[in-house]
Amino acid sequence: WGLAHAWYSCWYPKSDAEHAIILEDDITVSPVFYRFTKNMWNAYGDREEIAGVTLQRQRLVPSPGKYRTLQQQDPFAYKLLGTWGFSPSPRHWRKFLELDFNKLNPHVPGLITSKWFARQRRGKMWSQFWIWYCEKHTLYNIYLTPPNRKALATNWREAGVHFGKNKGPDFQVVETHEWLPAGGHPP
Repeated sequence: WGLAHAWYSCWYPKSDAEHAIILEDDITVSPVFYRFTKNMWNAYGDREEIAGVTLQRQRLVPSPGKYRTLQQQDPFAYKLLGTWGFSPSPRHWRKFLELDFNKLNPHVPGLITSKWFARQRRGKMWSQFWIWYCEKHTLYNIYLTPPNRKALATNWREAGVHFGKNKGPDFQVVETHEWLPAGGHPP
């Protein structure tokens, strides 16, 4: 299961009060990433429809007309996850990890991510299973779009699986002295 196994085995929450932030190895996080994540769980953690909090800027529009890029500066809920810095809901992550991934077809009609998954080896794209799980249970992930083309986590975009050549960071990270919402408006 390769990369997927790394995600599935990195954390199993013992209670709903336990949280984790899963960071990919090719990112830089903002100095305020922990405070943001903690604020979001304090503000929205009791909401059943919240599947996780992401540090990544929302950019993927996986289906024309179905989803759109949001440029608001308050926290907002979005159907897809951002893997570059992800804090799953402990209760949903436990339920998700109990699935038999070998028996599931995580196809979500109309999403480009389903097409990407179909072209990959099964263990390379764990995120499609999470997208399917969120779609099945009507769950959302919390995002933030900081102003001035900043992000809470930035990808180095190095040559490899996703990029043919080194492209450098996609965004600059929010610095400690910059704008960050305390709780924002409910997503």
